[in-house]
Amino acid sequence: MAKRPLGLSKSNKAKRAKRDQDKAGAGTSNVSSANNSKEGTPQLTLEVEEGEDPEDELVQLRAMWKRYFHEERQSEPLLNGVINECNGLLIKSDQDGTELDTEYLAIFAFALVESIYTEDGYHPEMHELFERALEVLDRGFKQNPKDKLLGLTYANLCFTRIITEYMSQLKPDSNESEKQWAIETLLKDAMSKFSIYNEDMKMTYAVLTELNTLLELVGHFNSSNAVAEDGLDSDVEEDVEDLDEGEEEDDDKIGSIAETHPLYPLRLRSRDHFEWGREQLVELYKALPTDDDIKFKREVATMIGELYLKKAAAPTRKFLRLRYDNDEEEEETDTAMCQEAQQGAIKAIASALEYLRDAQDPDSTDSWVAVAEAYIDLGNVCDNESCEQDNAYGEAEKLLRKANIAAHGKYDEVLSKFVQDQQAE
Repeated sequence: MAKRPLGLSKSNKAKRAKRDQDKAGAGTSNVSSANNSKEGTPQLTLEVEEGEDPEDELVQLRAMWKRYFHEERQSEPLLNGVINECNGLLIKSDQDGTELDTEYLAIFAFALVESIYTEDGYHPEMHELFERALEVLDRGFKQNPKDKLLGLTYANLCFTRIITEYMSQLKPDSNESEKQWAIETLLKDAMSKFSIYNEDMKMTYAVLTELNTLLELVGHFNSSNAVAEDGLDSDVEEDVEDLDEGEEEDDDKIGSIAETHPLYPLRLRSRDHFEWGREQLVELYKALPTDDDIKFKREVATMIGELYLKKAAAPTRKFLRLRYDNDEEEEETDTAMCQEAQQGAIKAIASALEYLRDAQDPDSTDSWVAVAEAYIDLGNVCDNESCEQDNAYGEAEKLLRKANIAAHGKYDEVLSKFVQDQQAE
């Protein structure tokens, strides 16, 4: 099965080369931040939307934030500039006795959370930064409890805090009496406040990606394959979603934890959390404008498809075990369970194929192979030698051959193995 590399830690992201080239956009105006800059704020030219007042402080802050988040997310000076601008505006607001627009407050809180990640790991004053961000958000919620950007920002804070501040302190033998963070309650609170923010779908997607990374880390906590600070090894099997289904765990790979462990409730309800995340991604995908960035749409569709393949993993294993590994005397008893598992796997893989086909890029043979591998997964759970199985394998072979020709033999090994497996049957 094609695997999505599990989210790189932000510390790794920060080590990538910074993008310094300014993008010129049609229908925008340029404004220099030099007039409003404070110590530590970078001098740069910002682009504001057509019709907006380039002298307006919120317009300038929004432009600086978009520049950071969408173009230079590895730029610590630019992030510090956003934080300094927000802090100055907040102080001025307190002095004047006026309320700040909730968008200011959301940007400020989000920026504070972003500053948790540094090139060397996590900020030494991580706890204080989280608390400060919560204070800012609380101020915003008092003005508008249902503000969608505030809700999205709060959800991001919670997902990030669980990963960085809480999980970094946990050990395999930790118990709830030592670490009374109520992580499951915090996660549910974050999910209840989360909203898709139509004004910035990419930021919404980033928050959902953070949740997915969190759930993967929880599922593989205490695993020999998990990487403590840098996310997960991309070769780790993505099969943690259905641990609450009664599947047996491979302790060397998944890593068991006690029922008293602070992460146990999250792992126990992992299927529900993954399901919620998928639903939000599907809603986001449906809400994307038809003329939106096609590369971004494909990225979202790919993630949805891969999450459906994850959903299919447990029923697939169950079906294959019951259908092909059972003793003859157990067959009658397991027939109903076998059929249920088969239908569950087929339904999830069919949904995955829907999105992976949407995600195909004419210039990316890897995206064609991802669809081919999903077809192979589908064929594996169809009745042996059935028309459905032949059709699925046939589609997979066509795509693999097409991709291999276009990529000048890049997939020779994958194609040869698939053909050999077919001939062996």
